[in-house]
Amino acid sequence: MMIFAYADISPALHGETDRKTIAGVQHVEAYRLLADLYREVYEKKLPALKCAPGGKPYLVGRGAPHFSLSHEGHIVGVLFSDREVGLDINRTTRGANERACRRFLTGMRESLPLPADTMTFYRATYREGAAYQPTPFSPTLTEGEDAAARFARAEACLKLSGGGFADLPRLGEISMKARVLTFRLPAPHETYAVALAAFDGETAD
Repeated sequence: MMIFAYADISPALHGETDRKTIAGVQHVEAYRLLADLYREVYEKKLPALKCAPGGKPYLVGRGAPHFSLSHEGHIVGVLFSDREVGLDINRTTRGANERACRRFLTGMRESLPLPADTMTFYRATYREGAAYQPTPFSPTLTEGEDAAARFARAEACLKLSGGGFADLPRLGEISMKARVLTFRLPAPHETYAVALAAFDGETAD
């Protein structure tokens, strides 16, 4: 089982331009979406969280699902699964994408596709002071891979490995073992590339 949900948190940002303030709001709303989606899907309260030695957060308790979070601009996202996963969201308008790909991702290899028809996708609506309410949607799958999708795939693979950017020297090895699905999220102001990753042989049921 693999479940993805995202929310546009533009109303929570109130036109804020300070990067530190925006990052704080993104962090809070990502974890709020995590808790609300968990309650909606698993019909119980979110378990306690801890961090693995590499910094990757996980839910405490036997049988607890794996998850991955990402936030970028006005979008926050969460991915649940019964196996290790990685999620990244990347704005397609970021001029740094092409430069970042040339500088950091030269060792990345092609990844096998992760089938979308075995996943569940939700769009959640932000309402101040109220729980996120997820509703199903169908993602716009990407054909080919531009810089935004490539960078999102790389970061999703690094989150999947658990080591984050410390595993950048192993990106070629990790990306070859991973299955990845990339798609677009349209938002009011810009478009986002999303990448979901799981290791080969660990695709959604």
